[in-house]
Amino acid sequence: MKRLSDLFAVAVLAVAIGTPAMAADYDVVINNGRVMDPETNFDGVRNVGIKDGQIVAITTDAIKGKETIDAKGHVVAPGFIEGHQHATDQFSRKVNLRDGLTTQMDFEAGAGDIAKWYADAEGKTQGNYGMVVLATLARVSVLDGPEIAVLANDMGGLFSMVGAAAAKSQKEGRRPGWSSTLPNKEQMTRIMSYVDEGLRQGALGVGIPVGYMTTGVTQYELYKYQELAAKYGRVANAHVRFAGVRPPTEGQLGVQEMLANAMVLDAPFMASHLNSNMDWEYTIPLINAAREKRGAKVWGEVYPYAAGGTIASTDILTESSMAQMNITYSIVANLDGSRWDKAMYEVVRKNDPG
Repeated sequence: MKRLSDLFAVAVLAVAIGTPAMAADYDVVINNGRVMDPETNFDGVRNVGIKDGQIVAITTDAIKGKETIDAKGHVVAPGFIEGHQHATDQFSRKVNLRDGLTTQMDFEAGAGDIAKWYADAEGKTQGNYGMVVLATLARVSVLDGPEIAVLANDMGGLFSMVGAAAAKSQKEGRRPGWSSTLPNKEQMTRIMSYVDEGLRQGALGVGIPVGYMTTGVTQYELYKYQELAAKYGRVANAHVRFAGVRPPTEGQLGVQEMLANAMVLDAPFMASHLNSNMDWEYTIPLINAAREKRGAKVWGEVYPYAAGGTIASTDILTESSMAQMNITYSIVANLDGSRWDKAMYEVVRKNDPG
């Protein structure tokens, strides 16, 4: 599968290719597959001839090669790309490949130690990979302590790690560091230095899940993340600040906040899961208009499901945030399926914040 995905990655499927030469010998032939190319909108049953790592024929003619694959009933397409894939462990990558997902990256969150993350992936995965540097881990390192930050380097351990941070702050009788503490100037410098180092190590951008840190991240700090990513010509990706339908802090405002920064900075910006901020009827046209009418380098994404998972201590599940989203305690369930009420809300957030 890796070999086939690479072959499709190096050449755009071109339906204008002429009839293959009569004497052509192909290294690989893929027969009878439903050939689909998103770039040209081509969709049809064809035979594909590959020579020296290049797609050289897409035809209805019968062709033969040193190796022949019968793809009847299957789609033949370039490898799919996922920019919001939290499961980037080796097992998950193998499962993804079986869905044709050959590039798997977590742009919403990302990793802390980028060099380590790349070293751990190199030579151990058949898929392509990349990662953004995670602003949350920068804040954990500075505001909760490096001994907490080392408990996770990506989403694989992130929820348990921030749970440990929440438990530590409760024990010490202070506001949570990573989510709710406003950094002073010295702390702000250290946070930005952490992010800058990740970009220097090859991070593809900055992951800013500000929706989890609504009371701790100022508009200035958010702007500085986007500005730093822009200096490297890389993307700022965000779970935006607000979710909900009630003014004045409805979901659209969070998109507008970062969209304004991106347009001022002439910087790439991607808004994660636009349909989760519940104003998608407005935010998706807003993103599209910025790109189409102003040439802004901005995009959005949506997901196909109607539920999500998170940690108990997140800002998303404060009583005010739930009211903003017009949801009640009973909408939330623990992993064992038991539904929340006000009493359980208070017990879980205090005693099991992770």
